[in-house]
Formats: sequence, structure tokens, C-alpha cells
Amino acid sequence: MTRRLISFDIDGTLDIGDPPGLIPLAAVRRALTLGFVVGSCSDRPLHSQQELWRRHRIPVHFAVLKQHLESLRETFRATHYLHIGDSPVDRWTASSAGFDFIHIERTDLEDGAVTRGHSYPAEAREQAVREVFEQEPRRPSQWSAIVAVASEVGTTPETVRSWVRHAEVLAGLAELREMGLLD
Repeated sequence: MTRRLISFDIDGTLDIGDPPGLIPLAAVRRALTLGFVVGSCSDRPLHSQQELWRRHRIPVHFAVLKQHLESLRETFRATHYLHIGDSPVDRWTASSAGFDFIHIERTDLEDGAVTRGHSYPAEAREQAVREVFEQEPRRPSQWSAIVAVASEVGTTPETVRSWVRHAEVLAGLAELREMGLLD
């Protein structure tokens, strides 16, 4: 069995969300065409999720509330479970349910280069992100690695966090392109 399951958050993730996200509905349609099990896992009530899919004429396999993401493992057998979202709650939900996670957030693509009037060269931002990912396994959390690296760089942890999220978004978009979901 080589069946994949992809769960999309709606708001902040899909281009039809409120706020709009980076993932076009064409990517959802493409996933269905490729034979993926596809649906939504959102804070929106089920009837709202189902109506959204009906309105856009997309025959998804499921719509669940975030607290029920793990139920999809019981309902659909797959070789890969993936949740795509834009928030720490989405990341936690995916992790708790045993899903891989791709972080997509428009604001992370728009910020990160200039903070508080200081410009950081791309090489410095990339090095800081690499250091966070290298330190993370040896620390209690990603946040503690971010705080340590921010101290070394001489900036705020929130600035380094935005660089890390930006890198995760770009990696997630690259993964979706490799899967054939984005152009």
C-alpha cells in the first residue's frame, strides 16, 4: 500500500481561508488526482468545512475538528500521514496524532529579513537557522535552542524564531513541489 493522507488546515493555510494562506485549491485538487486521501482538519465547525468543500466542488474524503485528527488513522490506512497548517496548534495537533507536519504561514515569508531597523545578511540568518536545528536535539525544546542562538547572534529570540519558521515554510513548499502538488 502506498496511499498518502493529507490533512489541510483552512484558515491561514488555504488560499480561500480567513485569512488567506499560501496553498491554492489547485493543490488540493492535484492531491486528489494523484490518489491521496485528502480533507480538512480545522477549528471551523464540521458543517462549515463541508460547505466550503461543496461550494468549491472538491470531493474530499474527510473533514474533522483539530482535536480529532488522530481518528483519521483509525478510519484511513495510509503509509504517510501529513498535516499542513500555519500555527503552533497545528504543529502540536499533528505531532500528537503521529502526523508529519508542514508549516505554511504567509507572514513568515514576509518578515524575518529586517527587524527593529537592523538588517541581517542572508548568510547570518541561514547560519542562525542551521545552529537552531543542530542544537535542538540536545535541548529540551526548539524554543530553548532559539533563545541560545539569539543570544549568540545578538538579536531577540522572536527574530530568530521568525527566521526558523521562514526556513520551515520554504522547506514545506519545496516538499509539496516534490510531491507534485505545487508548480
